[in-house]
Amino acid sequence: MRFTIERLEECFTKLNEEMVAIVENSPERSLFEDGGKGEITPKTPPVVSVVRAAAVVEQVFGGLTTRLWDDPFEWTLPEALNDRQSILSYLDDVKKRQSEVFGRLQTDADLQKTTPAPVEIMPIFTILLRALTRSWYLLGIARANLGHRNIDQQISS
Repeated sequence: MRFTIERLEECFTKLNEEMVAIVENSPERSLFEDGGKGEITPKTPPVVSVVRAAAVVEQVFGGLTTRLWDDPFEWTLPEALNDRQSILSYLDDVKKRQSEVFGRLQTDADLQKTTPAPVEIMPIFTILLRALTRSWYLLGIARANLGHRNIDQQISS
């Protein structure tokens, strides 16, 4: 049975769709305004939070498929993802990794198998749930910052 696997995959798919929507609805000029460096704040461009959310997912999917838990920091810098198309392409690559991971899981019992994660050995379900939670958190910040920017633009108009 794959009930839990399918629900998890739906959650990751919805996450990806939401990330794409934010990128598509952010003005091109503001994609990486403020440089996207440091902590995420109300001044952080929404797309920066989206890319960070995608990087969390990519790291986990990469770790589960290759056992390499590389931080995608370098190729997710604003210098590497500097326009809407490159960001959307990156999100598409993350979605492809998702298909690979969920394609390998045959039954819900596979979710209880343990694997070496970056710091400790834990069940695949826990690894996926933590990534999903962290990514949705970052996406929530992106949504809030997008709304904050829209309000600022309306006030200054």
